[in-house]
Amino acid sequence: MATHNRRRALQHLHRAELAAAEWADDIRQGAEARVGSHEADAVITDALYNEALDLYRQIRMAAEAFAEHAARIERGGR
Repeated sequence: MATHNRRRALQHLHRAELAAAEWADDIRQGAEARVGSHEADAVITDALYNEALDLYRQIRMAAEAFAEHAARIERGGR
């Protein structure tokens, strides 16, 4: 049962990561309008876009950490 739930949790985390990436892309489009450019060097200067990227990274890192550690925890640390 634990393995099934771990796999389910990982699937949900990956879906959350994808949704957050799509959301960050929406925020990027707003940033492009705010800075008046589509160039990455210009868009990255937008504070709100940077906040969106930070949130995305946190979700991605959570998914990576879960994938890396959950099976070991499930096995009792072995």
